Amino acid sequence: MIGAGDIAVCGTSGDEATGKIVDSVLAADSIAKVHSEVFTLGDNAYPSGSGGVDNDFPRCFSPSWGRRRIMNVIHPAPGNHDYDSGSGAPYFTYFGNRAGPPGKGYYSYDVGDWHVISLNSELYFEAGGSAQARAQEDWLRRDLMDHHALCTLAYFHRPLFSSGTYGATQEVQGLWSILYDAGVDSMGRPFMAMEYVEGQAIDVYCNDRQLSLRDRLGLVLDVAKAVAYAHSKLVIHRDLKPANMLVTAEGAVRLLDFGIAKLVEGEAIENAKATQFSGRLLTPDYASPEQIRGEGIGTATDVYSLAVVTYELLTGTRPYRLKRASVAELEEAIAEVDPRLASDAVDDKLRRRQLRGDLDAILNKAMKKNPVDRYGTVDAFATDLQRYLAGKAISAREEASPAEIEIKQPPAPMPAPVPMPPTRVVRANPVSDTPPDARQSRGEPSR
Repeated sequence: MIGAGDIAVCGTSGDEATGKIVDSVLAADSIAKVHSEVFTLGDNAYPSGSGGVDNDFPRCFSPSWGRRRIMNVIHPAPGNHDYDSGSGAPYFTYFGNRAGPPGKGYYSYDVGDWHVISLNSELYFEAGGSAQARAQEDWLRRDLMDHHALCTLAYFHRPLFSSGTYGATQEVQGLWSILYDAGVDSMGRPFMAMEYVEGQAIDVYCNDRQLSLRDRLGLVLDVAKAVAYAHSKLVIHRDLKPANMLVTAEGAVRLLDFGIAKLVEGEAIENAKATQFSGRLLTPDYASPEQIRGEGIGTATDVYSLAVVTYELLTGTRPYRLKRASVAELEEAIAEVDPRLASDAVDDKLRRRQLRGDLDAILNKAMKKNPVDRYGTVDAFATDLQRYLAGKAISAREEASPAEIEIKQPPAPMPAPVPMPPTRVVRANPVSDTPPDARQSRGEPSR
């Protein structure tokens, strides 16, 4: 396998030099009867792979890597510059069936005992591309199941990890996850592999480092981004808790344990019948009212649980004050009792001032008993947190009732007393200070 990315730029010599090297290697391999294939990693022609008179593929790619010997064994993948015009139309026109199905750009092939997969990371960034990206992920799962090669190579343009200026493209996490979790061993046994994450639970991480309120909210926003991504794939986590949110030494958040996650079916999903806690898949301390009641769940379920985690990170305690600390009492509180305001749960005066008002309103809205009264999406919850951090008005304030706003507002300071001039009261008819009953007992008239 011979390959490169960011290949051809008109008027430069580097691409033509590497093209000659690849051509000579293929010629030598042919003589030695060695089978070789060529792959590209996107951005095949600069600056824009445009069509028409200035088509960069015949002008720039053809003189360098477009040699006949290379084109006979080439397997390209598209990059963002290949998509700069016409949704990649010039790219698909130039490479033809070597680029896979037109408009899709993902395909697979075999090289010896290896199974090779070329993927199109640009589908995540095209207009209406979410449906195309999901179709590619569905195809990738089927392709991995259909091919039981001991070794599989997959390549695409945009990286998930990068030390350069451009990179860390979280949108391609779905492709990585699928490639991680599928395989067949030498005995033909399928296996599932997961990324090993070394880190601390988010609450332990925050407390060990005594993070500020702002830094804690920053980590919550990172978690919210991961949860929102899962929701965009129609997956509800339904077990959000600090133990499932690890923070690495570098401060990167990893959301774990989708073991009881569920795919959305229509507008809501039903809890599975498998048993983890009292016949339900949940962690009571962070479960939503609808989970406790055994009702259908949706994205608002994760909004509630994430709000409970946020509450705990900001206050050091959980929303419900329990007398007996029993599971039954906790379930009753979650289902029926309004959580106390976050500002009422702390003793520190500074933290109480920070929580009172906007953060009280945000958490109160996110932990409403009725899912329809909460934020409609995790993104909406995160947006209000971001607006709070930016000092902007939050939507939870606008939607709160006057009573809720009054509760959340800090008490207004009493106005300073206005000095009054000295006065002297003169009573024309002094009245006895003796109680009427006492005067009557002495035969005095009451006045």
